[in-house]
Amino acid sequence: MKRLIAFIFIVILSFLVLLTSKNNKIFDYDYEKVIIVTKNENLLKDCEKIVNGDNFYFIVEKEKKDRVENLYFSNTLGVVFYYNKNLTFNSFNKRFNYSLFGGKSIEDREVFYGYDKNYSDYRILENKKVNVQLVRTENEWILGYPLIITGF
Repeated sequence: MKRLIAFIFIVILSFLVLLTSKNNKIFDYDYEKVIIVTKNENLLKDCEKIVNGDNFYFIVEKEKKDRVENLYFSNTLGVVFYYNKNLTFNSFNKRFNYSLFGGKSIEDREVFYGYDKNYSDYRILENKKVNVQLVRTENEWILGYPLIITGF
């Protein structure tokens, strides 16, 4: 009986540790806005919502960022963050511990790709797993999971 209680305690403790470790640091960073693309039309209340076919684009400005920090992203197709242009490429690499590659120029924008082991969805690009796209424009940085599906 003691072993069963100890086992249950360890399982519960492990589950709690797993839940807290899954919190992605991405929501802690000071973004200007985030756009969540989903099939779930009821994901967020009191936020701007754009409908495109059967996809819903929820736009959350930084003043309302507390609404997205603990969301369960059911049926999410992608999440796109917009950051201040004063950040540097190295600040993203250090903060999130990505393996970024690319640096290609597309229409005067620098485009990088990478892989975040904390995010399970991915695409294959140049024979590498990709689930993060980072773009530097003249006015901002745009970071998309798994890719920037809102355009840049």
